[in-house]
Amino acid sequence: MNAKDVVKYGHEAFLKAIENLPESAWIEGFVTGTWNVKDVVGHIAAYEAVFVEVLKKVLEPAFATPLIDKRLDPNYQFNEEQAALRKNQPYKQVLQEYLDTHEQARQLVEKIPTEKLNQTGTLSWYNLEYSLDDYIVYRNYGHKRHHAAQIKIFRQKNNA
Repeated sequence: MNAKDVVKYGHEAFLKAIENLPESAWIEGFVTGTWNVKDVVGHIAAYEAVFVEVLKKVLEPAFATPLIDKRLDPNYQFNEEQAALRKNQPYKQVLQEYLDTHEQARQLVEKIPTEKLNQTGTLSWYNLEYSLDDYIVYRNYGHKRHHAAQIKIFRQKNNA
């Protein structure tokens, strides 16, 4: 598997879903039960920040991971808290956060040797049977494709 391509294509699919989206469609209506497009983009930005921590932890095992820790804490409502952090931000700021964080993740993936990407057990907090490649496909690419599909359906229903 080519992790760099998987990261690239997940990002491209997500950007395509929001391409040329009218400003009003970012904040009006719901893509999911309670989230509009801006909220979904903020959700993906939050998970992209988690992804950056994952990559940094692989590169530097002593790296602190406050977002991963929050994500793993059963008492912390990660999605709700992260959505609340971005609720009053303009959609362009939320989008820029995603773009900046994605670029950081893309650069970090470039630094990780293929052998390390394929090595199982590198993500002890996630699942010892999985490799970073597995995580990238499931948690990064798959997650973005899932929400991109939701946005596409929203756009079709709302002619956006």
